[in-house]
Amino acid sequence: MNILNKLEKLELGYKEEKIRALILDDPDGFVTMGIEEVMERSGAARATFYRLCDKLQVSGFADLRIHINKDKEDWKKTNTAFDFNYPVEDGAAVQRIAENLAEDYAKTVMMTKNLLDVSVLRRAALEMEKAKAIDIYTSAGNIHFAKNFAFQMKEIGVDVHVPEELYLQKLSAAASDAGHFAIVISFGGRNWQMKSICEELKENNTRILLICSEQAEKLFAYADMRLYFASYEDHSEKISSFSTRLSLLYILDMLYTCFFERDYEGNLVKKKAYYRLLTKYCEG
Repeated sequence: MNILNKLEKLELGYKEEKIRALILDDPDGFVTMGIEEVMERSGAARATFYRLCDKLQVSGFADLRIHINKDKEDWKKTNTAFDFNYPVEDGAAVQRIAENLAEDYAKTVMMTKNLLDVSVLRRAALEMEKAKAIDIYTSAGNIHFAKNFAFQMKEIGVDVHVPEELYLQKLSAAASDAGHFAIVISFGGRNWQMKSICEELKENNTRILLICSEQAEKLFAYADMRLYFASYEDHSEKISSFSTRLSLLYILDMLYTCFFERDYEGNLVKKKAYYRLLTKYCEG
C-alpha cells in the first residue's frame, strides 16, 4: 500500500497527528528535512515519531523518507480536485466527456493501486490455491464482475462458485467449511445480506477475503484479509458507478493475475490447451 495512503488511514494521538499533518501538507518538503527539523516543526518528541514509524511498519526516519519519496507522486495524482459523482456536466461536448471519463479512470486505477496491500494479494492467491472450493458472495451489478473473474479462473481449470440468489448464497455459506475460501464484495457494508453471510462463513471457519471500501467497518471483524476499493463516489448521489466498477475490476484482475503467476507456465499451458480444443470442436 502507498505509504501516504496508509498514513491517512491510521488512528493517531494528538502529537502523532502533528507529524502526519506535516507530512501530508508537503511530502516533497518532508523528504528534504532532517529529523531535528521534523521534531521542531511538529512539536513532537523522538519517541512519538518512532511510535508513528512502528505503526507504519518502517524501520525509522530514513526508511520513512525513502518510502515517501517513492510513493509521493502517485499519491499526489489522486489528490487533485475532480468530481467523481458528476464527472460529466449537462451540455458537455463528446470530446469533453471522453476526457473526463479518461481522467476518472486514470485517477481510480492509481488510487486503487495505492491502496493495494501486496502481502494480502500474495496471501489470498495462496489461500485460493490451497482451497478445495472458492466462492464469491456479492450482489447487484457486482455479480457481473464476479462472474467475469470466475470465467477467467475457468480458463485455467479452476472452478469458482458465484451464487446469485439470496437463498443460494445463504445455502452456499451454510455448506461452507474450513476447506473453502470466500471472497465477499461489498462497497459499504450496508447490505444486511452480506453481514448475515459473513457471520455464517465465520462460524463455519471459512477464510474470508473482503473487498470493500473504508466505509464497510461493519464487516471488518469477519474478514481474514481485506482489499480496498477506491472510495471516491457516493453510494447513491452520482451519475453512475464509473469509478467503483473500474476499481473492482482492477482488484479482481490483480487477484487473478497473482494466482496465475503462482504457476505461470502450468496455467499458460492449460489455457492454450483448452482453447486449442475449443477451436478444434468449433471447426469440426
